[in-house]
Amino acid sequence: MIGMILCLVCFSFGIWQVDRVDEKQQLAEQFRLQSGQAPISLNGRSNLKMLSEYQRVEVTGTYIPEAEVLLDNIVLNGKAGFHVLTPLKIQGLDSMVLIDRGWIPLGRDRSVIPDIDTPLARRTITGILAMPRGKPMFIDSNNDTAWKKIVLFVDMEKIAEKLGYAVMPLTIRLNADAESGFARIWPLHDTKISMHVGYAIQWFIFSGFALLLTIYACFKKKPGESTVDAHE
Repeated sequence: MIGMILCLVCFSFGIWQVDRVDEKQQLAEQFRLQSGQAPISLNGRSNLKMLSEYQRVEVTGTYIPEAEVLLDNIVLNGKAGFHVLTPLKIQGLDSMVLIDRGWIPLGRDRSVIPDIDTPLARRTITGILAMPRGKPMFIDSNNDTAWKKIVLFVDMEKIAEKLGYAVMPLTIRLNADAESGFARIWPLHDTKISMHVGYAIQWFIFSGFALLLTIYACFKKKPGESTVDAHE
């Protein structure tokens, strides 16, 4: 009985990984299609929340350096540092979008905030929409209302409250060849399809072993059980 339960559980995990493969394949296709399209202009759009991750976008506006944040615990080539996230006031809209301008190294320690050169003139930004790092489950920030320059995750609500504007839920990763940026080696889109395929095979093998052990246990002689003497 236990063997059959184990068999079914492992098999269900295998099916779940197969579903993940299908989901990742759809994401890969979405990324391929969207990254090859011409940039979508954010200026004049009434609903910025309808846009999706991986879309190429273009936006004209002005940086707001006073609400700039440094996303901590970013490692590049073995060195610790930050990603510089600068709000951009979108021209013609009462909305803002965070521009991920790339990586800068950590100084002596985190108590020394690096000097960041942020141009104030109006500019046009081109990049790819990306999901910002969300709040880890182990961090309780409900009672933490203080504004912090160095952060572990992006709190869009706090940034919107400080600036008095709606903030787009996705960030823009600044193009590698654009001005006003820092080190930008953006990670390649990796859906890890092969990893999920491997997990699926692993769970199906476990399920098969459990089934074989169950069948073996059903036909195995119990202790003390003997065959009937052929002469009787």
